[in-house]
Amino acid sequence: MHRGKLQYLVHWKGYNTEDDSWEPVSVMFEDAPEVVQQFHDDHPTAVQQISTEQIILPVKKLSENAYLPKSGSANAVGKDLYSMAFIEIPPHNRALIPTDISIAVPEGHYARIAPRSRLALKNAIDVATGVINMDY
Repeated sequence: MHRGKLQYLVHWKGYNTEDDSWEPVSVMFEDAPEVVQQFHDDHPTAVQQISTEQIILPVKKLSENAYLPKSGSANAVGKDLYSMAFIEIPPHNRALIPTDISIAVPEGHYARIAPRSRLALKNAIDVATGVINMDY
């Protein structure tokens, strides 16, 4: 609450705290593009948002029981993979875990398998692999 109203203190990345401004909820959710444009009008050297084309990653199920990768949350950057087998891995060992999917990595890109932070932290589960090049 700021001055009796629900407002957000916006800190504009890369600028001093004297450039911070209190913005009401209505501005943050409805008028955000105009507020951001006003900021850029006031700060012409500020970095502008850069948009990139969306990449499509073709995925093929190799079995009827396979799960397609999906986002674990609305803000997830990656997709979750699912094991198609119950495999118990003894400590200090490795195993190849089947997902029963294949992917076609687009030219100029790579896929990456990474541990989930919660699982990695709570259960010491890590991924020994990483980058999957388009020609793998």
